[in-house]
Amino acid sequence: MNSRPSSARPQTRINPITGEEMPYSSWTGNASQTLTPRETPRLTSRDTPRQGNGEHKGQFQTARGSEASHNIVPPLNLSRLIGRDEDDEKPENLKYLSLSPSSVSTISCGSSMATVPAYKPNAQHILMINRDQPRVDNRVSQRVTKVKQPTAWDQIPVPEGLLPPSQRQKDQYRLMAEEQKSAYRQKSAPITVADVDWKIEQLKLMIPPEDGDTVPEEDEEKDTIQRGWTQAPYSKEAMRKIQDKEELEEEKRKSKMLETVLIDQLCRPVISDPLQNQAQSSRASAGHHHRMKHGSVRSVHDSRIKTDGTSTENLLSKRVRFDARVLTTNGRDAIRELSGFFFAVDNTLTVYEYRTLGKSSKALPFIRRGSYSNPRGLQSSHLYSLADIRQGNDLCFDCYGQPLPDSLNCLNFITLRLTDVDNEAKKGMMLSGLIGLEREEAWKAFHLPRTKEEAVTRLLMEDVQRSVRRQIVKRGIRVFMGLGKLYRNASQHDEGKVNKYELEKGLIDLRIEIPQEKADDLWDILDVENSSFLPYAEFMRAFLGEMNETRKAYVIKAFSKIDSGKRGVVSLGEMSKFYNAHKHPKVKSGEFEEDQILEMFLTAFNDTQVKGEVSFREFEEYYEGLSVGIESDSDFENILKNAWNV
Repeated sequence: MNSRPSSARPQTRINPITGEEMPYSSWTGNASQTLTPRETPRLTSRDTPRQGNGEHKGQFQTARGSEASHNIVPPLNLSRLIGRDEDDEKPENLKYLSLSPSSVSTISCGSSMATVPAYKPNAQHILMINRDQPRVDNRVSQRVTKVKQPTAWDQIPVPEGLLPPSQRQKDQYRLMAEEQKSAYRQKSAPITVADVDWKIEQLKLMIPPEDGDTVPEEDEEKDTIQRGWTQAPYSKEAMRKIQDKEELEEEKRKSKMLETVLIDQLCRPVISDPLQNQAQSSRASAGHHHRMKHGSVRSVHDSRIKTDGTSTENLLSKRVRFDARVLTTNGRDAIRELSGFFFAVDNTLTVYEYRTLGKSSKALPFIRRGSYSNPRGLQSSHLYSLADIRQGNDLCFDCYGQPLPDSLNCLNFITLRLTDVDNEAKKGMMLSGLIGLEREEAWKAFHLPRTKEEAVTRLLMEDVQRSVRRQIVKRGIRVFMGLGKLYRNASQHDEGKVNKYELEKGLIDLRIEIPQEKADDLWDILDVENSSFLPYAEFMRAFLGEMNETRKAYVIKAFSKIDSGKRGVVSLGEMSKFYNAHKHPKVKSGEFEEDQILEMFLTAFNDTQVKGEVSFREFEEYYEGLSVGIESDSDFENILKNAWNV
């Protein structure tokens, strides 16, 4: 008997799978009707009959009725369902329902179990009872790995018609790979002298066996055209007029310099000497009440007191005048016009800079008057004497306390090269009282090296330079400009300093052979501070040599004519305006056009440090290389005179 009236009982029930409405009477039909195992209805916990004590009693009782057997959902025994995909052995009377993408949509209510897909170990069940058991997906391991076939984009591009690498290129690649590996291994280890020597030896093995003097035909043609200027540019009468004009300007400059120096040296000690104030105070205490008005400027004529440092014009008349230039890679400082005087009365010297400002000119102090010695090198303990005042000699000064420009005052040392010396005044002071052969022998003795070390250094440097110039006589322009470019790119300091490895590597790259023993000896002499760094300009002067000061003076004149603003840098357009290509002999003969001669000259400056601009150092390197193959000074002077009208 039912526990509640029939009016409260729902008349229909919805199938949860198919969504069909089923009459409630189908669940309460004749219980005596038996069903087959495949037609066993699926009951929920609400439909399961219970005993009074809460325990199950026997098997589930199935509903009877032939009409309801087609709409009953098969039961699911949750107690027998496990979440292990490895267990393949199942009772034949129980087939667990598994869902897969291909079978979910094919199941419907009332279909026979034969149409339901069989149990698959790898399938994912609807419900997993044992959640502690890890789920294994074997589908990943069953995937087939496809090997990617290389395409044309994966290959290294090789231009068509490219020849296979030579043995030399293979050796270079091997050496580069070894150096790269060793650099990673020894990144933190300091570079020793043995490492540098080993690298130098390895680089020497890469030198090609060709002759070092071989020059490309194009470069040889350019050098030949530049040497075509050796003919005298003017007639004798025109040359005499030009020389008279230059001598007049030079005499005017010298007189202006001398006047400024004498006034400065005669007046400055008297005015600025502190003894003047002491003497003036002593005169006042003795009863002399002569006093200058407040704000008045004391001059030489108002000073009635002589101090200990006062010099007379008679004492300063024993002097030797000299011209100098600054040895530096800064073009603005390299073209400064310097003149100095050496005073024999107390072995002092001073240097002034001559400046032209429009139509006016003046001389400004550059090195104060005093006694100096070389702060570096072998002669650090010897004061400069009259024997050191000779053309081509270098004088080194400490920059501290000197009235130098800002571009030079930031340096520790400054080196001046003496370009011209008044030898007549020098001989009158050094050889007074000597005549004939004694005078000549004494003159030579004054210019001999002071010490044995200085003599050995001079001979070693001349030997190395002679050997190098013999190798580059036919390719001087390419060597000097090529080395300058390499060293400027490798420089890591404002002073142009480069380490020993890069300096020697540049010589090897341009096929310049120097015996290692001589190169090491010369390096030890130059590297006074033992820092393994040198200014590349000093290195090139010592190992390659340089033109004499007579030739250098014409190079400075030519560049100063182009650089009217004294910036130390000129443009290619400014050079083309001043270059006299139309006066070249080959243009006059019709063999070349004017534009061709100009283009041959300007192409040498295509690879400058700043595109379209030429510094004084690059301009100087060009003519240094050209000077190697020209023996006569007059021929070299004619080249500059014809090309630049200097």
